[in-house]
Amino acid sequence: MRTGCARSAWVIERSGPFCLLGKGSCFANCVTSALAREPLARAAGSFAEDADALDASAPFIGWEAPQEVDPGWYAQAAALVTRARDAYVRGIEAVEAAVSRLQ
Repeated sequence: MRTGCARSAWVIERSGPFCLLGKGSCFANCVTSALAREPLARAAGSFAEDADALDASAPFIGWEAPQEVDPGWYAQAAALVTRARDAYVRGIEAVEAAVSRLQ
């Protein structure tokens, strides 16, 4: 069954109790096990934060970034990429918690 998500342009493909694709809190809403809902909601929020931080870092590390920049520029880029990394780690830890609850 395919359903749209109000929070994103992504489409969720539901196959049995789990979603094959999702974004934001929509991913957690597809899980029928109450045990996994809370950690997957945390994971979805963390992955959204990760994506937002990477998006914000694009002017600093993307193709449009100037070749010569000052140390403050690098500090801003490092802070954003660090924020993205930390959010990703929290997301993975939350997914691991959800999986352990389902086993």
